[in-house]
Amino acid sequence: MNIRRSKLSATMSRSPRNNGQMNKWLAVLAAVLLLNAVYTIPTTLRSPSFVDDNESDRTLPESDTKDAHVSTDHVPNDALAQAPKSKEEHITNEVSEETNATSNEKVGDGAVTMKAHSSKEAKKPHGSGQILIQIGANDGKQGNVKIVKDILESKNSRAVLVEGNPSVFQLLEQNVISLYDDTLKRIIPMNALVCEKGQTLSFFIVDDQKLESGIKIRLPHWVRYQISSLNRESVESGLTHFFRIKQLTKTHNIDDYIKIQKIDCTSVEDIMSSHDIDAAEVDVVAIDTEGYDAHIMLQILKVANLKPHTIIFEYKSAINLYPIEFEEVMKGLESRGYITNCPEIMGSSGGQRKCKDQQDVIATLLS
Repeated sequence: MNIRRSKLSATMSRSPRNNGQMNKWLAVLAAVLLLNAVYTIPTTLRSPSFVDDNESDRTLPESDTKDAHVSTDHVPNDALAQAPKSKEEHITNEVSEETNATSNEKVGDGAVTMKAHSSKEAKKPHGSGQILIQIGANDGKQGNVKIVKDILESKNSRAVLVEGNPSVFQLLEQNVISLYDDTLKRIIPMNALVCEKGQTLSFFIVDDQKLESGIKIRLPHWVRYQISSLNRESVESGLTHFFRIKQLTKTHNIDDYIKIQKIDCTSVEDIMSSHDIDAAEVDVVAIDTEGYDAHIMLQILKVANLKPHTIIFEYKSAINLYPIEFEEVMKGLESRGYITNCPEIMGSSGGQRKCKDQQDVIATLLS
């Protein structure tokens, strides 16, 4: 036996070719053992690269979902699939295509089973021949989402653009004439404040001339035109942010640059009737009133036959300033057959809305 081993060793040491073959076999064996070890690791412990992204029925581990339950009847596919990147980019497919799918997704910390079925189609092609009511139109140019832009630019669509701030309204009228409709018959600017009819409310406006002369700085567009509201706290918040940026908090008092105007309220019904618009004809309602959106939405939900295909209103200010009214609006939309990008997630701390787009609520009518 010792003689044979010594001969074999001597033969191997004399043959580089034999050494190379043995090294190849050892390498193959090591690779086989490694692959076997990887594919016997439990799925939940594997690297994400080993998980099939096409699995549509994935759920979270039981430990992650034990205390989480998500309401799933009103979650739109597109809204869960990808959050828009900016206010101008969102709302593209929601208004031109109808959701008709059933799939599973994950939202926040809980597993969502999403069910959205409808054979109802949008009333008209995207942006073409539609009727828009925009409340808080600003200057008609800045901050418009895509569907609003499309309607304003379509020659056979109609719109009423409502703006409460008198000074901003002048700029709105100029922009409508120069950009969309020089006759002011297809696109109609309207200087009005939407609130409960019969009331006269305080409207809080930045005194831009006084502020600009006081700080000796040219004001940006959003300070000059975009932070007026029925809610004083919203205006104060906007000015506080600007003062921090420019380091003015120690030298200037915010209250000195807020002026108050008393304005009579106009109802949504009056806006439509004064421009010969039937509630059932309205396709899109867009609202951006710096914190008062939830109150206007509650008024809209009371209007008979007003069920536009798409409703858009600001999310953050509404939920932060008026969380009770915001939730009432969301429940009202869902009960009327709308799906939104803000599903309610139930967890150990209670229910909470999670909006995929951090700027706006997007509600789409399915039935």
